[in-house]
Amino acid sequence: MKRLLLFLLPALVLFACAAGDAYYAVFEQDPGLRSEQVLSKGVEIGRIEGKELTPKGTLLLKIVVEDKYREMMRTTGVFYVKNGILEYALSGAPDVSGAQLAPGAKIPGFAREEDYLAFRAKAMLSGWADSAMDYLNNLLDEAKPKEKPAAPKQEQAL
Repeated sequence: MKRLLLFLLPALVLFACAAGDAYYAVFEQDPGLRSEQVLSKGVEIGRIEGKELTPKGTLLLKIVVEDKYREMMRTTGVFYVKNGILEYALSGAPDVSGAQLAPGAKIPGFAREEDYLAFRAKAMLSGWADSAMDYLNNLLDEAKPKEKPAAPKQEQAL
């Protein structure tokens, strides 16, 4: 019995460590996946472990990410379907990775790679447009003549 426990205990610990953390991909509708794999740049980072249809008709996919890839899960991350397989990517500019997500976080999902690419282009342009507007507003604020402070009013004697 002791030998069995000594054999099973390390196996259980190894299984628990390899299981990884769960995150949820949120889709407007069923994306028609042909595989349980979850890839990032062609490398398997996890697996789809469950599906749930919400009362509003959105689909939640439970994604279990291997522990060694957990730090990849960021606020700028998205899931999209490419050739029937779920892919994970960062949607921000190459130098912006976002904050790390806690297990259980919900991450946007796109049923087609084209939808993801359109979203990414819009997000990048939107970020650029916001930066350009901030820069322009700062320039305009600096170009405005500074108003002189009003002189204090003198009280009149009655």
